[in-house]
Amino acid sequence: MSTKVTIIIPCIKVNTLTIKCINECLIQKKVNVNIIIITDIKYNKKISKKIKFFVDPKMNMSQKRNLGVKHARSEFIAFIDNDAYPMKDWLINAIRILNNKRIALVSGPDLPFENEKGWTKLIGEAHKSFLLSGSKVFRKNIVNKIECEQVSSCNMILTKKIFNKVNGMNEKIYIGEDIDFCNKIRSIAKKIIYSPKVKIRHKTRDLKNFFKQRFVYGFS
Repeated sequence: MSTKVTIIIPCIKVNTLTIKCINECLIQKKVNVNIIIITDIKYNKKISKKIKFFVDPKMNMSQKRNLGVKHARSEFIAFIDNDAYPMKDWLINAIRILNNKRIALVSGPDLPFENEKGWTKLIGEAHKSFLLSGSKVFRKNIVNKIECEQVSSCNMILTKKIFNKVNGMNEKIYIGEDIDFCNKIRSIAKKIIYSPKVKIRHKTRDLKNFFKQRFVYGFS
């Protein structure tokens, strides 16, 4: 019997990027996937029996992820953003690493979409440099498997048991909730692993939204 995994996708609304993410999540190799989507705006179209929707426009992303985990009925959980999509062996590669009980959390590179153009392509390439991404530059590149201190909540795989052990994500934090969460993981003497085999592609923001994101990060 294949391993069961619940993929949790928090978002504002379901759009074409979300549908792409869902479709790629449903064809993961060697795992039995269910998906929980927590959104601000109700989506009326039926996609798959494997998907459960929750609607609450008042929730931030941390609250949405915590709600998703609460309703998950599997040993393993995974987080991905709705403007990203995973490679077909994303989950099984992570689960193989999590068989080592000293490892609590697995992530991998989130690379730009293929065939991006113009400013979007330039920004995606810039994210691969130390000047923009700093010590977290490994997230934007294919590098060797390493133990790390921080990974992004757009690409996380772990057990529900570990998530609950650290009391989930801090619902008072709007930006940087993944940093706080990783700190809590490491506080219980568990390892966080980056693996180049746990790969997703993540849409790069255009120039306007890139500057907006930088402003929000700095303000927070």
